[in-house]
Amino acid sequence: MAKLIDGLEVEKFSRHQLPIADIPWSIRQQDPNLKHQPTVVFISADKKLQFKVGPSVLSVHNLGKYGGWDKVSKIFAKSAQLICTKFQSKIVRCGLRYVNIVNPEKHYITSFSDLNVSVAIGSETQNPPLNVNYMLSIDGTEVVVRACSPEFVTPWLPDGSTAFIDIDVSTTVKHHTKSSDAVVEWLETAHNLEKREFFKLLPVKVIEKLAEYE
Repeated sequence: MAKLIDGLEVEKFSRHQLPIADIPWSIRQQDPNLKHQPTVVFISADKKLQFKVGPSVLSVHNLGKYGGWDKVSKIFAKSAQLICTKFQSKIVRCGLRYVNIVNPEKHYITSFSDLNVSVAIGSETQNPPLNVNYMLSIDGTEVVVRACSPEFVTPWLPDGSTAFIDIDVSTTVKHHTKSSDAVVEWLETAHNLEKREFFKLLPVKVIEKLAEYE
């Protein structure tokens, strides 16, 4: 793990040990819920970038304002190259997760009802608060989408929030590779799937306003 940390070039990042590190390694290895959890986090000076590292996991986090896919994907690619090329390790799972707290000022969604989401039981349409989850499986990739009203999120969302959207894209358990190029290619596929599912949740008028804003 020390060699991986050196390769990340995080000398100017602050380092914090995560609580899970207090659990003995031998116990973590026996628990599938703990085995691949990070034990230390490195946080950039502006707090917008984090690397979480464990004995068998590396995750990269873009916090706050989205830095744009061109910038973020390069960080992902560099991390994959570090694992596959420098350490010649096999990657058994890749994931890309997008979490968005929706509010009227940034997304023009004044309530959960403004989303392209409807739930009916029998012939009766259900009104918010709602918690909608669905899963897709596409060519060895799983997409899990959650769209819910603020009432279902803890800790509480910021005042004025109207919805919470969580899109988690990952490879299946059968996926493994030693090629960083394959990882980068998959990330592009995952990003396209994530965008597709996100924009499916938004009305056309909202998408047009977001395009004008950009």
